[in-house]
Amino acid sequence: AHRDDLPKRRKPIKEEAQPSLEISPTREENTLSDNRWRERSRLQWKPIYLREKRVNRPVPKSAFHSVPGFSRPDHPPSCFAVVTFSPRDSRFNLPGCSTGEAKGCREYCSMRCAHNILITESSRKFWDQGKKNSRLGTEALNCYLKNKLVALRTSSPIYDHAARERVDLSEAVQADMKLRVEEEAGGPRIFLKWVLRSHQDLLRKASFSGACLSARKLQELGCWRDSSGAFIITQDAVTAGKKSGCEVKFLSFLMAPLNDSLASINDVIESKPNCFSLSQGILRAKESSPILFDVPQNLTFTPYPSHSIPTDAPLPILLRVQANAHKGGFLGFTKDSPSELLTNSLGRFENREFLSVFRFKMWWSTAWIGKSGSDLQAETQWVMLKIPEIDSYVAIIPSIEGSFRAALNPGEKGNVLISAESGSTQVKESAFNSIAYIHICDNPYNLMRESFSALRVHMNTFKLLEEKKLPKIVDKFGWCTWDACYLTVDPATIWTGVKEFEEGGVCPKFVIIDDGWQSFDGDEPGKDAENLVLGGEQMTARLHSFKECKKFRNYKGGSFLASDASHFDPRKPKRIIYKATERIQAIIEKQKLVREFGEQDLPQLDEKINKFSEELNAMFDEDGKHESLGSEDVSGSGMEAFTRDLRLRFKNLDGIYVWHALCGAWNGVRPECLTHLNSKVVPFEISPGLDAAMTDLAVDRIVEAGIGAKIDVFQTLESVAEEHGGRVELAKTYYGGLTKSMVKNFNGTEIIASMQQCNEFFFLATKQISIGRVGDDFWWQDPHGDPQGVYWLQGLHMIHCSYNSFWMGQMILPDWDMFQSDHVCAEFHAASRAISGGPIYLSDHLGEASHNFDLIKKLAFFDATVPRCLHYALPTRDTLFKNPLFDKESILKIFNFNKFGGVIGTFNCQGAGWSPKEHRFKGYKDCYKTVSGTVHVSDIEWDQNPEAAGSQVSYAGDYLVYKKQSEEILFMNSKSHAIEITLEPSSYDLFSFVPVTELGRSGLRFAPLGLINMFNCVGTVQEMDVTGDNGIRVVLKGEGRFMAYSSSAPKICYLNDKEAEFEWEEETGKLSFHVPLVEDSGGISHLSFTF
Repeated sequence: AHRDDLPKRRKPIKEEAQPSLEISPTREENTLSDNRWRERSRLQWKPIYLREKRVNRPVPKSAFHSVPGFSRPDHPPSCFAVVTFSPRDSRFNLPGCSTGEAKGCREYCSMRCAHNILITESSRKFWDQGKKNSRLGTEALNCYLKNKLVALRTSSPIYDHAARERVDLSEAVQADMKLRVEEEAGGPRIFLKWVLRSHQDLLRKASFSGACLSARKLQELGCWRDSSGAFIITQDAVTAGKKSGCEVKFLSFLMAPLNDSLASINDVIESKPNCFSLSQGILRAKESSPILFDVPQNLTFTPYPSHSIPTDAPLPILLRVQANAHKGGFLGFTKDSPSELLTNSLGRFENREFLSVFRFKMWWSTAWIGKSGSDLQAETQWVMLKIPEIDSYVAIIPSIEGSFRAALNPGEKGNVLISAESGSTQVKESAFNSIAYIHICDNPYNLMRESFSALRVHMNTFKLLEEKKLPKIVDKFGWCTWDACYLTVDPATIWTGVKEFEEGGVCPKFVIIDDGWQSFDGDEPGKDAENLVLGGEQMTARLHSFKECKKFRNYKGGSFLASDASHFDPRKPKRIIYKATERIQAIIEKQKLVREFGEQDLPQLDEKINKFSEELNAMFDEDGKHESLGSEDVSGSGMEAFTRDLRLRFKNLDGIYVWHALCGAWNGVRPECLTHLNSKVVPFEISPGLDAAMTDLAVDRIVEAGIGAKIDVFQTLESVAEEHGGRVELAKTYYGGLTKSMVKNFNGTEIIASMQQCNEFFFLATKQISIGRVGDDFWWQDPHGDPQGVYWLQGLHMIHCSYNSFWMGQMILPDWDMFQSDHVCAEFHAASRAISGGPIYLSDHLGEASHNFDLIKKLAFFDATVPRCLHYALPTRDTLFKNPLFDKESILKIFNFNKFGGVIGTFNCQGAGWSPKEHRFKGYKDCYKTVSGTVHVSDIEWDQNPEAAGSQVSYAGDYLVYKKQSEEILFMNSKSHAIEITLEPSSYDLFSFVPVTELGRSGLRFAPLGLINMFNCVGTVQEMDVTGDNGIRVVLKGEGRFMAYSSSAPKICYLNDKEAEFEWEEETGKLSFHVPLVEDSGGISHLSFTF
């Protein structure tokens, strides 16, 4: 805490009363290496203030993540100071316990305000011994300094008496404080239940109780509790308690519950001046740095409210938002006359680096950088400015107010324009108070989290990813039918595709039946469109029935299970696709000539197109003559029978998903074919029949088959909203129905969102949806005919996914889409998917030559689960304001976390980019070149993942670095020079970082890399423990080559309780051996090493 935040009047501290706090370890501790000391303490050294005296104390980094207002360990808020006992300090007052017993606690307890109490492993062992003493078991353990700066009373620190079992100390749980109120004479008595979140050594529960005070006294201290029993105490309460003679024994008071749990939040969280100010046409941050110049007079800034807001947000999110309320506010403007589309300047900025995301298609978005408001692209969904003079970042996020949705656009001379539209001429407005949100933070990643948390609480129309459950597919390997067969998908192609994967050794856990299974019509209303192949041909189609199309309706149950099931030629889909591609390319060639030269009479091209069409129809007719669905002895028919047979035959298949447009089909629903429905939509008031039936009828066939859904074509709504209350109101209706359907039919989670990359989707549709696409489609070749597109389109895809994850990951788990394992850039894609943190699925064509099972087995285990990272991948800080697509010099770097380390992926994506003039992406041949860059352990933002931030991996002294491509290992710490790398075009490398562990007094150093045959090798390590002074235990999943670093050779190695041979290189320290597959244990193997 800062000196200014401490009480102004202090009594002089007598010299003899000062706590004995050591600045450095004792002589004995100094004999340990820095790494061993750091590992033993499990804490980081940071300077803090203790009364009049400044001391260097180890402040736990994890402590700052469980408390609102603590975004970075080196920037604590004005709250209670952190005080720790040094390892040799014996200033514990244990009631009923001798001084000698007290001195037995060699390690320390770290206590901070009413938010954290950290107990290290050594302290826990001492308390274990103390538990045998009845005096310690029945009386409170009171830890305090002589000057009574901290006083806590606790009982039963490591034993859950209610459950009669020892608490699992290895479990890290979410920070939460709860109260149990019991009626006693004189009123209710409060027992504080304190659940902690930090690293592995923490106690899970502790109870607090103490002196009784009146409710009036408690309210005077500024304490409050909410309806769930959460108990909040701040610095104000501490200060008030000292003034009233209560000192700091404030953890348990006698009190009457407050009527309104949130009304007192102003009394709890210290009100701070807002970081932004608007005056004289300049919007400033932190009273000094100009953010926007020439701000028009009709623009308003409203600070984010520090008082309570009606919301269903969980308490931790609410507290986080309230603690950061002073960092943000809303922008609004007023016009003279109302309109359905209003545009206003926010001001201008120039010579400031920015990162932004804009929509380049109705449903897709991507990143864009620049230095001026005029550099922005149309339909920008947010912009982040770099403010180096105050070491901060500012985000401006257009939002939704009333029935209007906003986006940013470029203006002249550096101006930023904001456009608010309703999507209907019948819905007009002239004034807005909160049409955009602005926020400041010193960490760009925290900036996104804090900004969208604030909007979540303010709007109350969506939920953050941290609030939702993930669907079952996230940790699994799957297959999608789209690029495999496009619109030709049918039961035979799906069956054959899954069978080929099974025969190759990795049967998918889930299958996505993409577009082509529904009953949509073409030229003839009410009749299934036939012979459609490629995407785009179905754009004018309308859904004419909720039943599956003829291809699936004709399936007879048990057909493919029968012994006489007909042979299916796996080359059929690919032949049809290539013939359809030739036809489409001829059509594009004709259109280009007509557009450029005005030629209308092109007989040669017309003849070519007709020839391809006839050949394509003949292929469909020929296949229809010879294809049979097998036995007449059937059980059921249609989609339900087919999916049942799939699960019956392929036991490893867990989930089956189908593609579904939000509006039925690409061009909606044909109303005359649905006469039994009242399909008229009235603005703001939907008929009860439609409201109840619309959601269920559309998914009846899906639910009957027991499958999930991939929802697509979300943004069609914005174009059909004229008669339905505008785009926002229509979207609310559809998304509300979708949310109810998810809860009722899909376990609340089993839906993948696609083609949804517009801000109104995230603000209105993500109360239940927890996973969605963050990139454009995977294109295996350029649809415009550029032969180099087969390469540059792959790097473009990665840029979309990486930078969209930066903001979309606040609401959904990023899904990086499918790819093909036999593609020329397949390994390039596979490396990114392996560390993306999302599901991994392919879209391989049918046929043995279309699958690269060597590559697939580097991604997925034998049971089709994947070693998924703990978080979602994010671009590193040094690449946020770079252009890794066509600046000829930058490498894309993304980072993620594993349980026992971190990983950085480096990719050369140069060679393509957005053309503002042509409004499309195209190749830049002069950029498709070799580039160089650097990699460092500090590129990993450890604090972005609580599991990593609170563990040893985030503050290890030395890290073992493993380079995937060369299998080279080296060491790095925070002071090491960066690793220099060079990447050829469309190439990659992966760098795994594992903290080096030291064993006891032997000084042996060890770091497990896991199975290095996998892309995410460290993700295969499930557990690692140090056993005694000379042993290591490792738990792995999978099969392949295990590698670790060991500073000396093990005396003996055991693999699944059997002695195993190993190789150890004295020069490099590489320890390796083969781990076979153990199917009976689910692929889990146990390794132990004795040194």
